[in-house]
Amino acid sequence: MNEKPKEIGEELGTRDEKGRFIEGHPDLGAGRKSGSKNFDTIFEAAIRKIVEEKKINLDDPEREMVVKAVIEALKGNFSYFRDLMDRKYGKATENINFKGEIESKIISIDE
Repeated sequence: MNEKPKEIGEELGTRDEKGRFIEGHPDLGAGRKSGSKNFDTIFEAAIRKIVEEKKINLDDPEREMVVKAVIEALKGNFSYFRDLMDRKYGKATENINFKGEIESKIISIDE
């Protein structure tokens, strides 16, 4: 059996043959709690609540938010412009300068 790589700080012998945490491991069940809502669900509920409380007559509140963002971008608000461009075309590539050593191991495909 090929052993899966261990995480930082993980003790040896804490995973079963399928790579799952064994009973008693401190990280077992450490993920998001069952039944908890993701951000999209919370965001949509917040928009609906604001629309209802302020009695705003909107067919599609999210579309209206994008319209507002476009208007602000056209006024010269760079934050709105950047956010719209990032969402439409992806975030611009950033150059990263690295100084240091890189080690590598050459392996043969024939092995």
